[in-house]
This record gives sequence, structure tokens and C-alpha cells, in this order.
Amino acid sequence: MSKQQVTERKPPTRAALIDPLSVLQFPTTLALKARMFPMNSAERMASAESVDPTISFFVKAVAGEVAALLKRDIAKLSLAEVQPVLLDVKQAAVYLGRSEQSVQHLIFQKDLPVVRSGRRVHLHRRDLDSWIEKNTY
Repeated sequence: MSKQQVTERKPPTRAALIDPLSVLQFPTTLALKARMFPMNSAERMASAESVDPTISFFVKAVAGEVAALLKRDIAKLSLAEVQPVLLDVKQAAVYLGRSEQSVQHLIFQKDLPVVRSGRRVHLHRRDLDSWIEKNTY
């Protein structure tokens, strides 16, 4: 487009803003119309379909794929396994992102409180969370 064509172009009138075919003639008309006359979602869908049916087909296809993925992810979350409250040293090391030896060292220094059952040592998840909070700078 030359400079002469750009300067000769007149701004659209109010009637042109309402006419849906004017959107094809003036690219800025859609933005002006959106500001002056906000559309609800049904009107947006209808206007998108009137502009190009292939675009609306692809939009619907992508929306269907996204909906299927979201449904699958939500189903996974609802079937999530129950997390134990008491963790052994190995599980606590994974939870803290440390080695088993470092967790055992923290237990020996009495930095981490433990729950003992005979010779078994368990750590409460709440105690691990409070240790993390206490050692966060």
C-alpha cells in the first residue's frame, strides 16, 4: 500500500461500524466496534463464523482437544493416591531433596523431630514443612 492510499482512506462512519462487511474493508473497524459495542460470547462466536468458516472449524477443533486434555488431567487429580503423613528416612530425603545420610544427620543433631516405633524412625510431614520454613532465607 502506498502512502497516497493510506492518506486518502477516511475513518469509518458509525454505519460502517455496525455493518459486519465493513470489517473486511477496514481492519481497524473491528477494534473500534469492539470498544463501542462490546459483544457477548455468543455474538463473538457468530461473528467469527461469519468471517471465515475454516478458522471457526480449527478453533472448535482446538477447543475440543483442550477440553479433552483438561478432563483427563482433572480425572487424574481426583484419583490421586493418598499421601502418607509419616515418612521413613528414605521418603523424607526425597521429600526434602537431600540424601538419606543428611536426613539421618539432621535427626542425630535433633534438628528434625522423629516418631519412633521400636527401631523404626518416621518423620511427620508437618515437621518437615516447618523445618523447610524455618530454614528458608
